[in-house]
Amino acid sequence: MKDMADKAREIKLWISVDDQLPEFDTEVLCFWSECNGGISIGTLDQVRYIHTKDRVDYQKDWTVYSSVGKIEYDVTHWMPLPKSPNETHLELTGSAGQNNEV
Repeated sequence: MKDMADKAREIKLWISVDDQLPEFDTEVLCFWSECNGGISIGTLDQVRYIHTKDRVDYQKDWTVYSSVGKIEYDVTHWMPLPKSPNETHLELTGSAGQNNEV
């Protein structure tokens, strides 16, 4: 029987920016490796193609937020944000639940 760590390894959560990019201006969870790495919410703003003599490269511009404001690290991986608890509850139960307000 597999333990939780094995199951977690099988689930690919982080997507490399070399494999796939999120839609522009869609908030995602971002990971960067500079300055000991970090995780924050951000958006992909644009992709600029840079033509050189030998090849074509591209620069990905992200807006990533931290507690001190916008940061400008190179994002290496991303994942979609999880659904809110209300959205998850609706999917699991198939109903909006009951309103318990008095």
